[in-house]
Amino acid sequence: MRNSAPLKRLFAKAESGGGLDYVCTLLRVRGMTCGVPDPLLELRSLLQQSAVASDDGEGVAQYRSLLDMVDEPLSLVANLLDCAQGRPYNPLPFLHLDTGPFPHRVKATPAQMVQEVTCMAQGARRPSLARMILEAYREEVIRNCYCTELSVPLARVRVALQNCRSFLAALLELYFAARLGFREQPTRLYKLPRFTVLELLVDDEFGLNGFHLHFSNGEHATCTRGPESTECINVWWEDGVRYFVGDPDRLRDEWRVGERRLYEIGLPGRYNKLGEWKPIIYPVDFRSLEQEARSLSPDTKVQGVLFYMMCTGHRVIEFVVRGAIDLPAESITLGERFHLWKCPALDDASPWGENLCVYDGWFDLQATDPKYIRRAIAEIGIRVNRVAFAYNLPLDWRLKYTMRSDPQARVAPTEEELGILDSMLRSFPSANEGIILDAAIDWYNRGKASPNVFTAFLCYYIALESVAIAVAEGKGDFGLSYSRESKRQRKQQMVECISRKHKSIYSQDPIGFVNSAYLECVVGLKEKTRRVAELVFGARHEYLDLLFRKGPDRCSLSDIRGKLAHGKVTLLDYKHEELVWRRLHEIAAISKEFLTRLLFRSAPSDPVPSWHGRYVVSLWMGDPRATTAITPDASLLASTDWRIRPEWCD
Repeated sequence: MRNSAPLKRLFAKAESGGGLDYVCTLLRVRGMTCGVPDPLLELRSLLQQSAVASDDGEGVAQYRSLLDMVDEPLSLVANLLDCAQGRPYNPLPFLHLDTGPFPHRVKATPAQMVQEVTCMAQGARRPSLARMILEAYREEVIRNCYCTELSVPLARVRVALQNCRSFLAALLELYFAARLGFREQPTRLYKLPRFTVLELLVDDEFGLNGFHLHFSNGEHATCTRGPESTECINVWWEDGVRYFVGDPDRLRDEWRVGERRLYEIGLPGRYNKLGEWKPIIYPVDFRSLEQEARSLSPDTKVQGVLFYMMCTGHRVIEFVVRGAIDLPAESITLGERFHLWKCPALDDASPWGENLCVYDGWFDLQATDPKYIRRAIAEIGIRVNRVAFAYNLPLDWRLKYTMRSDPQARVAPTEEELGILDSMLRSFPSANEGIILDAAIDWYNRGKASPNVFTAFLCYYIALESVAIAVAEGKGDFGLSYSRESKRQRKQQMVECISRKHKSIYSQDPIGFVNSAYLECVVGLKEKTRRVAELVFGARHEYLDLLFRKGPDRCSLSDIRGKLAHGKVTLLDYKHEELVWRRLHEIAAISKEFLTRLLFRSAPSDPVPSWHGRYVVSLWMGDPRATTAITPDASLLASTDWRIRPEWCD
């Protein structure tokens, strides 16, 4: 009996899969009592106080006292066996053995309880545990303990008593250790089905001593166990333990603790396992949470973080980092809240090469308001930039969950539309104009390929501006018949421009006047671009307003270009990024039409040669970038490898 391994294995298995039933087993949830000592505390005290029997009569008495308390320890073992097999907690596992009608019901005998638990252990394929129980509670000894005269040798009684004491001592040691173990657990809140939150109650003396079940309508059920009392509120027994949830019509489809949502309190840890990135699994339709997240912030990144927290309850930002920097440790923490974990190499060869490293990152949030989240996202970017700068190599990073959808599509032109391509290639200018246009197209394509919104904007603008400046300076004409002013005219226009700037700007902003006068009057890039764009699109075209007149955001596209070129905006400020992202499609469309019109030498009144714009989008559901969230009935989770891949950082 000195070997307690069967009991250790039983506790470990019950804990790994028991959930709330395991908690109920450790608390031995049965009903409300007041002034009634905990039977297992009494049993532990009895084992600690009683010495080895000095004579045979005392040995029989000790064994009988242990038999009188057999219900509680064997009920514990019975429920541990059920937990280990995924069965629900049973507050009265031996009730079915009782006989007779109420109120003359006859309780099951110790021998019957022992036989029941032994059969359960054998049925669960735990023969070693069954032998332990049989050796502790020997049938012939149990039958004779309540007789006037023993019919079994006293040596068997002594062996049975020793085995019983050893069994109970091991059981109680593991039991109280299991309850004390909850003091070390990092979390005391757990998500349960039907949007119920389990809150464990823990004290220093016994560890686990109770729980609250928080229902999504604000109600709760409680069970606590103390040394001399138990308390149960909204808990009753009917084919197992049941809980009163209050008004079911007020139940919501989200996890809540009282009046607070679970993410406002925050589950510790994160949603994904280290090195993984999978869609968020939500029990019901999550579109209302998507709408709420969008309503709280115009920033799609902040929206994604809010949606993640609402769905999972975890108050962190998960992100991925990719680059050719191999940090010497598997995991690092920069500051208190920024964490990186190096992902191991995938089994299949990476298309990015052996020198590439991928990191799974997360940032612990201390608050949930959108402004704080924006600052936290900016801080992630700052820290990634610092690491890249320290090692003089670029790092790409992205949030795992955003509300910005930008799937890559493939163009599907028809055979008839190949004529447009043929015409474009035949019309392509040669000599100097061809070089100018090819360089501009290269800038445009770089903008199309860039994942960085600032870089893309500048590339699109440079594609347009570089050609416009070339035309204005007489390096190419493209059929525009641009009339270049004489030196005297240019000087006069420069003076008039400076005079206008001085009159409108100087008194309020002398430094701004100098900058504006130099860039727009002396260098004149903006004015040159405007004049050529007017020839290409026509004097009253809406594109001219977009390019050179301030819109509702108090910026024109040329203003944004100036801010980008002179470092007056930064990706670390979400407002700057949103401004550029919001106007990116405008400069992309203007730049494309500008170059196309020059290529075909189209007049402002001519339609722009175009194709029907048919795209084919293929979304692989095994890519988390295409599937932010799903419901549990989705079939892709079980068969998909969600280990982070380098290409997911794009």
